[in-house]
Amino acid sequence: LIESISMAFRAAGNILIKNTIISLLKLVFPFAFIAFGGYGIFASTGSAVVLGVLAAYLVLLLKFKIRPSISMNFSLLKATLAYSFANYITDFMFNMPSLVLPVILLDVLSANYAAYYYIASMIQSVLLIIPLATAQSLLTEGSYDDTILKNHVKKALATIFVILVPAILVIVFLGNILLQLFGKEYATEAFRFLQLYSISTFFTALLLVANAIMNVKHWIKSLVIINVTAAMLTLLLSYAFISQKLVGIGWGWTLGQVIAGLVSLFFIFRVTFRVSVLQAPTPEMQ
Repeated sequence: LIESISMAFRAAGNILIKNTIISLLKLVFPFAFIAFGGYGIFASTGSAVVLGVLAAYLVLLLKFKIRPSISMNFSLLKATLAYSFANYITDFMFNMPSLVLPVILLDVLSANYAAYYYIASMIQSVLLIIPLATAQSLLTEGSYDDTILKNHVKKALATIFVILVPAILVIVFLGNILLQLFGKEYATEAFRFLQLYSISTFFTALLLVANAIMNVKHWIKSLVIINVTAAMLTLLLSYAFISQKLVGIGWGWTLGQVIAGLVSLFFIFRVTFRVSVLQAPTPEMQ
């Protein structure tokens, strides 16, 4: 709801604020809830999400003077049901591998590896803020005027290259320092996984940009198919290499996201180069 309202007001920055708060609190709260063991991880994640959403909602109330009320518009619901349901499936499948993997790690390896995975994934989630905010901004601007979607896509890709790539390099080379804040064993066991996980963020960014394009163009079937396939492929490949522990999962995850990112390039190029191809002069025109 917060994201929908922000997009309606072309205020994608609120989404960035929310996601930043949530990601940072997910890194801080485990220290506060460490005494509760496994439940502390659940409590830290839930508390971070609640506070992040409340902060974004407060911004909307103060900035846009929104007065919430309860009402039901059945005609609007009927018109947007298929579109909304498809996006619900897409969002669920996008997040599904990261939700299922800790359970698999707990069952196949140990609680320690689940903890290593959790901390590394929380660091990577800070990187993920960049393409998430970029994709949301692309969807917002593209929905208002899809005739210049090509320009917005190019700006989104430029933002990802200029901001995300250097951020990934920082984590790849200095991520062990962050992991050592949680303990020496985290740096030993999770650093290579964090490196691979961080590199995969670039290809995840391509998928998010493609998702925004497909939403703007209402290519709903393609949207669902590519995200379901990417989620299942990433999860299966991660499980296939689990014998190599976190490093194997990192390779499996990265390979799944690379495939999804390369497929996403088709939709990105389809929009980026469509105008120039259509306008290219034919022999009869010359």
